[in-house]
Amino acid sequence: MLFNSLQFVGFLLVVLTVHFWVIPASQERARRLFLLLASYVFYGSWNPPFVLLLLYSTVLDYAVALRMARTESRAGRRGLLGLSLLGNLGVLAFFKYGNFLAETYLTLVSLGPAQQSGPVVDVILPVGISFYTFQSLSYSMDVYRGRLEPAKSFWDLALYVSFFPQLVAGPIVRAREFLPQLERERVVRGADVESSLARIAGGLIKKVVFADTLALYVDQVWADPSAHGGPGLLLAAYAFAYQIYFDFSGYSDMAIGLARLFGFELPENFLRPYLSSSPREFWRRWHVTLSSWLRDYLYISLGGNRGSEARTRLNLLITMLLGGLWHGAGWAFVVWGGFHGGLLVAQRWATPRFPALGALPGWVRVGITFHLVVVGWIFFRSPDLSTAGQFFAGLVRPGFEPNPDVIRALAVLSVAALAHVVGVPQQWQRGLARRGPWVQGVAYACVAVLVYLFSPATNQFIYFQF
Repeated sequence: MLFNSLQFVGFLLVVLTVHFWVIPASQERARRLFLLLASYVFYGSWNPPFVLLLLYSTVLDYAVALRMARTESRAGRRGLLGLSLLGNLGVLAFFKYGNFLAETYLTLVSLGPAQQSGPVVDVILPVGISFYTFQSLSYSMDVYRGRLEPAKSFWDLALYVSFFPQLVAGPIVRAREFLPQLERERVVRGADVESSLARIAGGLIKKVVFADTLALYVDQVWADPSAHGGPGLLLAAYAFAYQIYFDFSGYSDMAIGLARLFGFELPENFLRPYLSSSPREFWRRWHVTLSSWLRDYLYISLGGNRGSEARTRLNLLITMLLGGLWHGAGWAFVVWGGFHGGLLVAQRWATPRFPALGALPGWVRVGITFHLVVVGWIFFRSPDLSTAGQFFAGLVRPGFEPNPDVIRALAVLSVAALAHVVGVPQQWQRGLARRGPWVQGVAYACVAVLVYLFSPATNQFIYFQF
């Protein structure tokens, strides 16, 4: 059930009606249980049996946290945390990396004298499993570290794990950010509704008008990089950079707006990342909730920067390699993560040795950082390293045909880049919410027309595959 579909619009109207007008405000617990049911229905619309995975993660971490609260020994608490990690990451590994590991094994065996081969079981990847697994893990890890008391209600924890606005593609919400909101009164005022609708409409424009239109050219080029010259490939690389940004930030905007309609606040996930002046700053602006999750639960757990400089660099590299693997089961994702890890290590090494780099004009540092990020996106978008190699090799190949597909991609890319640099989406969301009902009505009518006109290009959100 995609946010940019009529099916979801109908679903949302029913949920809002029942939540606010059928269930009285005095029955807050009933409202939360209804939101939990709605979230399970939302997730089950893709593949009903996979709802059991949500229930499994919830039951596991609820039981582990309760047991931790009654366990005084450090070894016992660590063992319980290990049970949560093994139980959650084991399921994630099976569904997300089972095919990848089996194929890698068969490839390695086929190189030997035995020449063994065989069929690989095609494991279906549950939508959003990486996101809700990390959410559930953050709960048990925060309880282990003493930063959070165990949830008072199993049903509240279940709602935290499965809350439908951000369930399948984030933002990744910490339990200590979400659960306290269930303890206080959730009041939704007129200004909240106006702000939410503006945020949702802006997200729809990002997704349908910008991301999906750019996807037409990006998919065409990556289907056969060898058929395109260097300028066309370069245009596709830039187009994908903005496609993935507007696709993912559009989803995050809609998730934040939808959550606010029900009185919940979700964390920001994107802070105009292509204006970053260094790789470190990029990761403070891009997919903020994942970056902070990796920092707090992986990088710091590895030792962070508390050890030697060599150890700190290794921790950075390991964190980014695993961050790349989190995105997908393929060597191209591993290389992408390693590439960004290398950039972070290089920045850490170069900063004290070459202070003149920091004195470069801001626009120069932003330009360098952006193009380094684009290089990484080529690995990210490529289905395998062979395709990435073809893409890079083709960048020096002459030939460019300004056909209608190229002109459309160039036009949309130009508008998208300008909108990002100037901050049009943010200005739209803030400004529209302050306008009168007539202005808002006209604006939303225009959004509906644009979504209708561009809807034939609409496809699934990129991050649903992760």
